[in-house]
Amino acid sequence: MTPDEKAELVRKATEQAKAEGPRAILERYDELFTDDFRWRPSLQASVEGQTEYQGRAGFARYWDDFEAGFSGFSFRDASFRAVGDDTVLVRLMVSVRGTESGIPLEHAIGWVLRFEGDRIAQGEAFLSWAEAEAAAHA
Repeated sequence: MTPDEKAELVRKATEQAKAEGPRAILERYDELFTDDFRWRPSLQASVEGQTEYQGRAGFARYWDDFEAGFSGFSFRDASFRAVGDDTVLVRLMVSVRGTESGIPLEHAIGWVLRFEGDRIAQGEAFLSWAEAEAAAHA
């Protein structure tokens, strides 16, 4: 898989999550992620204190935690760019609503996704585009 094909895979999965809800990605776990995929959230970590989720069960738990704290996930202005052979950098504006507070939140975030072969092995979310850009090139 070429770097641009990896970026396109991420774009399609993200669009599916937008159309069908974030949990739709769990249904494609074996296709998209390595068995030991590691996810380091930004927003969730800042609220819940969880710093990393690993594997299918961990990623499912992430979405449980996310949905406990937030509802109404949507995004706009997404861009997807290959950085080197095995990294995809994603930039988007995410909108959510606090589950308990009802307060809307919109934030520019970045994801850095690193591949092993044709599947995503790790991902990390950042609360600024500049931080994601720096991490993608590190």
